[in-house]
Amino acid sequence: MPLPSRWRRADRITDRLDRIEWLFNDRLGRLERTLLLVLQQERIEMSQIDDLNAQLANMDAEVAKQTTVNESALKLMQELKTAVDNIPNAPDLSTAVAMAQAISDKLANNDQVLADGVTANTPAAPTA
Repeated sequence: MPLPSRWRRADRITDRLDRIEWLFNDRLGRLERTLLLVLQQERIEMSQIDDLNAQLANMDAEVAKQTTVNESALKLMQELKTAVDNIPNAPDLSTAVAMAQAISDKLANNDQVLADGVTANTPAAPTA
């Protein structure tokens, strides 16, 4: 015995609703996978940004150290120039010799300080 037309119509509607639900779930699954990929990529990019920020902070600190060393070296050179310029104005030879010895002593004392500063502020050679 054939089904009444109402039931056949209800079956068709149910079939259509099932198909719509399947399509909706399929598309929702695709959207979820796409969203997961986007979130994963965002985590990777944020990690890279964090790494870059750390590198920039390290570079900034290095620049500050090198600036301090450069300023110290410049000040030392200016003081030495002033001292050397004053030697010809010495009242006698023994005073000129004493002034030259003072410059030599200052250079000797600053050699190690300058060497330590250069060593401390020289970046390590890149590894291959």
